[in-house]
This record gives sequence, structure tokens and C-alpha cells, in this order.
Amino acid sequence: VTGVQTCALPIYAGLRQLRAPVIDLNVDFTDPVVDLRLGDRFEVIRELAHDVLGTRRDQGKAGSKPVQRRRRIEELLIDHAHCEKKAAGTAMNLMFAYIENEDLCREMTAIVNEELDHFHQVLAMLHRRGIRWRRLTPSNYGRQLNELVRKLEPARAVDRLIVAGLIEARSCERFRLLAENVEDRELATFYESLFESEARHHSTYIRLAKHFAKDDVVDRRLEELSAEEARIIAIGDEQPRMHS
Repeated sequence: VTGVQTCALPIYAGLRQLRAPVIDLNVDFTDPVVDLRLGDRFEVIRELAHDVLGTRRDQGKAGSKPVQRRRRIEELLIDHAHCEKKAAGTAMNLMFAYIENEDLCREMTAIVNEELDHFHQVLAMLHRRGIRWRRLTPSNYGRQLNELVRKLEPARAVDRLIVAGLIEARSCERFRLLAENVEDRELATFYESLFESEARHHSTYIRLAKHFAKDDVVDRRLEELSAEEARIIAIGDEQPRMHS
């Protein structure tokens, strides 16, 4: 794909070294190995921050559309709350599916609690801003990723954990980009505060995948699924969503 660079490096150190115009995440995590192809898609993400949310670049700029931006940021926040709720559900489902794995159950319990805490934090922000919490048509991102999960165990467990990890990694990228570009200081601070936990969740999911297959098998599958994840995210959605 033109303009898309490939890098199989530790994710957060690796993103800083890509030749493509990707955001500097300023975090030096050393595991696991993952390949995120961002490339020109970064400019689309930046436009979400600039033109949908309203950022510093728009200050003093004539012809801005504050009403449209306000509606879109409302949708983005509502979608974010749904994402946190679904992330908690994913961790809970994994715990029920693999109850005999005590390490996984312990980690999933922590992730469920943390994701639900984030969910309530987003709800509190919606309430402070007078935004009604409601159902929202989700992006196609999660559904398309989960369609890639193989049917038979233990490959199914490997894929479910890798997919969960890739979603956390992509969320991590979005949160940092929003934190660095959104004009609203409350939102910027909020998204900055979520970055570390999303990064930690990503590493946890990939580590747990290696309970179900050898390291090299998981690493190869991680490369395959990360390539598919990049293809899906590049297509995007028409509506402003956290993973559009």
C-alpha cells in the first residue's frame, strides 16, 4: 500500500521509529512484538482531532463549524463509553471461557475493573457536559476483527487474546493523538490519563496468548492479525468513532 510503512518492533518503541508520519507515543515498552501499519492513515486520524473535535489549529480560524464539532464530539464520547463497556465484557467473556487458567482469570479481573472504572469516568464526563447517554451505531472495526478469530481451540484462544490486544494498542494510539491535539483541556487531560492502562492491557493480552501456543507461533499470528487490523482501520467508517 502506497505510503504505508511496516515495522515489526516492540509496539511503543517501534512506532517512534517508523518512517511513516506516526505519532510519537513517548513510551518505551519492550514487549510484545507487534506490527501496526499506520502510514497515511495517521493524517486521517489527525483530521478527526483537528476538524471533528476542534483543536488548537482551529483557533482564530474563520468558517469553523462549532455546532457540527460539538455534535461530533458528543458522538465520539458516547462511542468511547460503549468501547470501555465492551472492553470490560471482552475480559469477562475470556475469564468465563478459560476459567481453568488462573493467571488469565486474575488478569481479566483487573482489566474488567479498570475498564468499568473508565466507563464510569466517561459517563461522568457526559453528565457534566449535559450529553445524553444513549445507544449508538458502532463502527465496523470490532466486528471485522472478531470475524478473523479461528474456530477451534487453542488457536481460538490465541486469536481472541491477540485481537483484544490489538484493539487496546489502537486505542492507545488514539488516546495519545487526542490528548496532544484536542483543544478542550479537560478532554486532553482525560485521554492522557488513559494511555498507560491501555498500553498495559495490550501487553497483558499478548503475554496471555503465549499460554496457549509457543512464542514464535503467537508472534507470527500477531503479525498476520496486525496486518489485517491495519487494513480494517484504513477503511474506517463515515461516522466519528473511536476506531473509525
